[in-house]
Amino acid sequence: MPAQSTLQGKKILVVEDDYVYRIFLQSVLKKAGALCTLCINAEYAKIKIASEQFDVFMLDYLLPGNNALEIIKWIREQNILTPAVIVTAYPFDEMTEKCKEEENIAIIIKSKITIDNFSSLLIGVLDSMTTKAGLKKSS
Repeated sequence: MPAQSTLQGKKILVVEDDYVYRIFLQSVLKKAGALCTLCINAEYAKIKIASEQFDVFMLDYLLPGNNALEIIKWIREQNILTPAVIVTAYPFDEMTEKCKEEENIAIIIKSKITIDNFSSLLIGVLDSMTTKAGLKKSS
């Protein structure tokens, strides 16, 4: 299935403090047909999350004042189970362990992302989360 049809119409909240990378993500996601909302920090992201529904959260790990795991913890405290994708340059043990524990969190390594592969990479991660959740439910 082509990437465009899979992300078509998906509402994605991108939380990234780096301007260039934020615009890069927006450009690639829009090209794939996704509807992007951009936030530069956790404070603004929380306002958007409280007032809108999204299909996916994409969070840079290191943000001013918070990190992605802290934001995801807050999201889960609001009883929101939307898939969250942490986009990071340097994954570490706590982050990878958290992703193993919860089926709705995944990691994408920034160095693996290109203009040509990002949509299919994101789709693969989301499909993997869906499969993981299905396996846990059937156990």
